[in-house]
Amino acid sequence: MCGGMTYKYPNKDTKRLEEWRVFFPQPHAQVPVIGEDGDVSLVQWGKRDVSEDPEFDVPVTGWARVDKLESSFWQQHKPATVLVPAIRFSEKGKLPKSVWFDMPDDTFLMGLKITKRNRSFVYIVTTQAEGSNVIHPRMPLVVGADRRPVGFDAGWGGPVVEQQKLF
Repeated sequence: MCGGMTYKYPNKDTKRLEEWRVFFPQPHAQVPVIGEDGDVSLVQWGKRDVSEDPEFDVPVTGWARVDKLESSFWQQHKPATVLVPAIRFSEKGKLPKSVWFDMPDDTFLMGLKITKRNRSFVYIVTTQAEGSNVIHPRMPLVVGADRRPVGFDAGWGGPVVEQQKLF
């Protein structure tokens, strides 16, 4: 379901592009998003529980099922689709350690961005996982720059680049 991701983003002090790793359970975890206009910004990855940012009435989750995007649950928030330029993502499922998958070149995770009172939250869009080695029943929706899904049978296997305990 994508419990963590790695991305490249400029360091605010040095301005050099650096690799950052973030996990959904981290409070106020931020990930970059690319909007329809091509602008890139850091946005909070979902909402962990009702006590986090109680002044913002947004869904308490970090993910949005692709088959539910048109439901009133999401549409009441007037979401925008965005691209999340992850270079790898992790899945854990029932495994004791996270398994990391490299993203194919020129692909992105699909995100759903909700903005309330000048603050944005992004939810990773998920789809049904397929393949023989399914780690979790859902996986992130991987898309090209045209926002169309690409074939990503990460083996359920794509290459495993490392394993790391989530927490």
